[in-house]
Amino acid sequence: MPIPIEERADKIREEHEFLKGEMGKLNYMICETVTPENFPKWRLDLLWLLRDFLNHLQKHFDLEEDGGFMSDILDVAPHKQHAVEKLATEHEEMVKSFSGIIASLKSLQEKDDDRIADICERIQVAVEMLKAHESAEGELIESTYLQDEGAGD
Repeated sequence: MPIPIEERADKIREEHEFLKGEMGKLNYMICETVTPENFPKWRLDLLWLLRDFLNHLQKHFDLEEDGGFMSDILDVAPHKQHAVEKLATEHEEMVKSFSGIIASLKSLQEKDDDRIADICERIQVAVEMLKAHESAEGELIESTYLQDEGAGD
């Protein structure tokens, strides 16, 4: 039995807030100064944070995809199929992006400033992509459910 729309919407809002907090942690970690002494701890902490973040992000996408709010949007506004498909494609891109970052970080066995800078930049780009994605989802929801029909004079 599918989750009721209101319950699913509340859960998605909770997830968005949680993800915002986790993105803040990621941003903090990529701004840290990495020294040879703190590198092993920094690397492991970032690796685990990224793994947890990606796992949570995939669960979040599960709420939105099959039987989620994207289906609800299409039930109300089938003409928004292209926008929904674009968001679903972005889900796949973000999973690939974060998975690639994790693989790069995992392969980094010793402090290498160039590789660390590259990983941190990729995290920043992925986080910005997620923020833009969440904003586009919000706009899609608003434009579907909160349409201004205009007022008569």
